Amino acid sequence: MKQPLLRIALCVMSKSIPFWVYKMIEIINEGNYAEIVLIIENNSKKENVKAVNNFIYRTYEKVENKLFKSNPSAFKSMKINSLLDCESISVNSTSQNQSDYFGKETLSVIDNFHLDVIINLGQNKLSEDIVQLTKYGVWFFSGGDGKNIQSNVPGVSEILNKSFITGITLNMNLCNSKFEQEEFVVTSTNYATHKFNISKNRNQLYFKLKTLIPRQLNLLFQDGYEKYFKGLEERNSVPNFYSKPYYEIPTTYETFKGIVRNYAKLLKNIVKSKFYFDQYILLYNFNNSNNFSNSFYKFKRILPPKDRFWADPFIHEINGKYFVFFEELIYTENKGKISVLELSKDGQVSEPKVVLEKPYHLSYPLLFEENKKLYMLPETSENRTIELYECLDFPYKWKLSKVLMENINATDATPFKYGNLYWLFTNVGEEMGASTHDELYLFYTEDLFNGTWQSHPQNPIVTDVQFSRPAGNLFVKNHKIYRPAQDCSKRYGYAMHIREITILDKKNYEEREVQAIYPEWSKDVSATHTLNHHKELTIIDAIVTRKK
Repeated sequence: MKQPLLRIALCVMSKSIPFWVYKMIEIINEGNYAEIVLIIENNSKKENVKAVNNFIYRTYEKVENKLFKSNPSAFKSMKINSLLDCESISVNSTSQNQSDYFGKETLSVIDNFHLDVIINLGQNKLSEDIVQLTKYGVWFFSGGDGKNIQSNVPGVSEILNKSFITGITLNMNLCNSKFEQEEFVVTSTNYATHKFNISKNRNQLYFKLKTLIPRQLNLLFQDGYEKYFKGLEERNSVPNFYSKPYYEIPTTYETFKGIVRNYAKLLKNIVKSKFYFDQYILLYNFNNSNNFSNSFYKFKRILPPKDRFWADPFIHEINGKYFVFFEELIYTENKGKISVLELSKDGQVSEPKVVLEKPYHLSYPLLFEENKKLYMLPETSENRTIELYECLDFPYKWKLSKVLMENINATDATPFKYGNLYWLFTNVGEEMGASTHDELYLFYTEDLFNGTWQSHPQNPIVTDVQFSRPAGNLFVKNHKIYRPAQDCSKRYGYAMHIREITILDKKNYEEREVQAIYPEWSKDVSATHTLNHHKELTIIDAIVTRKK
């Protein structure tokens, strides 16, 4: 018997919906897991007096929207009827204690639809008697990730309060005798806050929202009630205490202070750039054992000429000689290529030579051996591919062996062999122009060269800019698997995290934080985003500030 689709109701404030909601509905319609059977137009009016009175905030918002117009705009007005052909009802709800209440007749009408989920896109929560009409609860968004910021103005507070990350949380209100609590955190996502532009920050935030609910609906449909809610209960088993203020529409003073501070910082950076520049360099250390060198202040530096940077170092050793492959980018060309240098234990560094160059950008030259052959998996996201190269004559001659994936905006693809399968970790920007810093995807196959790559059912397996993007080869220590990850919150490649993978199979993935690595060992270092180790050599990269 075919599994019935989830029955969904959309609770909106108007039949005119923002573009991000329109796109979310499109995603749900295109899937085979849910159907929207009812539109509830909730005419509850909630005027934020603080917003009305804050003339500076309203004026600044209008000016920003005109000067820095986003295309496409997440808030462009669309007609919901052009996308959905289903029943709709209009409700004049009453509001009390930030919850909306429907009349008995309306509740009776909604009950007849036998809903699984109500997606509430209004400003207030829905009352308990509405929640009781659903099988899997009322789902709604709240500003912030619940840890760093909680806010009713998502995307605004983060900029005015100097938060490096902007987050959003998907919640569920549920009336079910099986569970002690009535509200669950379903999932959350974090991305890097725009440096100063509120409108662009909010635009990016709301475009991210369009995928959160469809992904969870699909997961609920695929997993079924028992498995999905068991995982939900486990993720919510530990209380999440929040000890910071709740951020609302900023006051005139808060708005003025935040705007002045952000633009002063921007001006400071412009002045600084006239005399100094940031440059990726390589840093390394040899150890007498096969263990990692872990004190970065002891590492020796390899400085490139001032017209280029060197980043993303990977190591290969042959006959006691160590070769470092890395991204080389000349600023005037603005296109990466793969170069190699030889590094000796006494500190001798050979002149780099280019080993791979394409019409498109190359970086992250990950190396691995398979069947006694050496392969390279450089990043080729500009070509929308994941390309595998075989070494014909080490270290200078390489040929394209296979295109593993096409039509994909994937960065820093990192393979790992485990449990008779080949796993591929890579960050993906699902749409053109989407950031590739925020979401980590996982694929697997039985045959590296001829197999079909399967997408993991939990994709994206990580949705946090602080530790999603790969930062080097996975490694095994004391029978435990560790994944180096980039922290791109403060800036691209700001820091690294070591994540222990605790579950890795075709159906489940889990990892946990082990250690954070911040660029704090020297005053001129402001970022570090690649870590690799092979035998006696540990190598990283870092951004340093140099005089022009």
